[in-house]
Amino acid sequence: MVTTKEQEKKALAKIREIVESLGENSYIGTAFEGCFEIAEENIEYDFADSMKDRLETAREEANRSDETAKTLYDDNQSLKQQISALQEQLERELEWQPYEEKGNVTQFAYDNLAGQDDTRQLDVHRAKKMISELFGFATEKIEIITSVPVYEINRHNQLRVAGNAERRPLYNATDWNYIRFNCCGTEYENVI
Repeated sequence: MVTTKEQEKKALAKIREIVESLGENSYIGTAFEGCFEIAEENIEYDFADSMKDRLETAREEANRSDETAKTLYDDNQSLKQQISALQEQLERELEWQPYEEKGNVTQFAYDNLAGQDDTRQLDVHRAKKMISELFGFATEKIEIITSVPVYEINRHNQLRVAGNAERRPLYNATDWNYIRFNCCGTEYENVI
């Protein structure tokens, strides 16, 4: 027996009426949530859809999404390892070596002065005062620099900053001290 769309609509209306008569929080009403709308669409558009099909489709899509996410995660981890290996290889091939700017005090010379028993560190105030007295700069315009960039150079003569070295102002004697400072936008390195 083949039913007509009109017969299906009448049957659906009766079922809906029975379920609604059970009350707002009925078990059957809860189980039928969304089903009436699907049934109406099935009748209207000649579909054969159900909540069960929608649930199974959603589960399949979720499983595919989980598998895709796992694959993407695994691929990402593999690419990170490859990048790390390539970066290590590039570092070796570029042959980075320590580099000190010409005309500046070498770290060896600074460490030698700092390592003397009678060398003492100057505080910022005393270092500014000393620079002002030696060179006539206005004290308020002097900025004491206490660390300097440490450079490396590669086989293509490219420089990079590899870190910082502490360079506190030092005083050993009037003719053997170290202060690095800025004054009015120009950087100086005082070694006497």
